[in-house]
Amino acid sequence: MPDPYAQIASAEAEVLNLLIEVLELRAADPRQKEMRDAYLSWLSLPQDAHVLEIGCGTGAVARDVATRPNVGDVVGLDPSPVFLAKARELATGIPNLHFEEGDARALPYEDDRFDAVIFHTCLCHVPDPPMASATMTRYRRVQMPR
Repeated sequence: MPDPYAQIASAEAEVLNLLIEVLELRAADPRQKEMRDAYLSWLSLPQDAHVLEIGCGTGAVARDVATRPNVGDVVGLDPSPVFLAKARELATGIPNLHFEEGDARALPYEDDRFDAVIFHTCLCHVPDPPMASATMTRYRRVQMPR
């Protein structure tokens, strides 16, 4: 069975609506929240940090990040206009968060634009993960601890 996320921009509406529901249910799961809190706590961000989430889907992680200390602004990037429309709807009232359409393999940002770049359960769906990973490293200034 093909990976629906790998071709998300051309997926049928029925599939997209089901995936939107699944993404939001998964994000609301207490174990998922605990996992997000754990790895996001590793970030040591400067004041007014700029954060990019690649493959943001419905924006659940981006919404979480936007409310954390030291975060100035968050950009959620996704190739699906349908996911982005839902992300914008769910982020109403979060002024430091916005969403843009784009591809993880060809990011439209200048080097060192972000203090942190997040791939949350997304990289495995990108058709060329090494290319996306290499591209992503040009855009972040803060290194994750090992």
